[in-house]
Amino acid sequence: MLGEARRGPTARCFHLRRADPLGLLLAACGTDNSAETVEIQETNDPLVVDVIIDTCNADVDVDVTESDSNVEFDVQRNDSDGALSATDDCQDLVRITLDDPIGTRPTTRPDDTSIPFVEVDVDEP
Repeated sequence: MLGEARRGPTARCFHLRRADPLGLLLAACGTDNSAETVEIQETNDPLVVDVIIDTCNADVDVDVTESDSNVEFDVQRNDSDGALSATDDCQDLVRITLDDPIGTRPTTRPDDTSIPFVEVDVDEP
């Protein structure tokens, strides 16, 4: 579930809560307290992107800092009790609304490593 956005002068934070109805089944994803952005996916709206995170039904925050030179995505994991790590079949997605389209700006993590930006065929629904 996507929660409220917290706004700062140059950053926004979106909160995704872990879903527990399938707790026993999801436990097969493994446990790990780390979280990292795997890729950023374009949507049909140039201001909206999907942030794919290497977690599985985790409680995460995504801080976005936009500048003229790049767009930085910082992911923090909030759950430490039975936190789940991702597998090929299980990753978290957080939908974010940006102030400006990504355009040619690089997408990065806080350590300045690059995050792949995946463009989609905008003609698809």
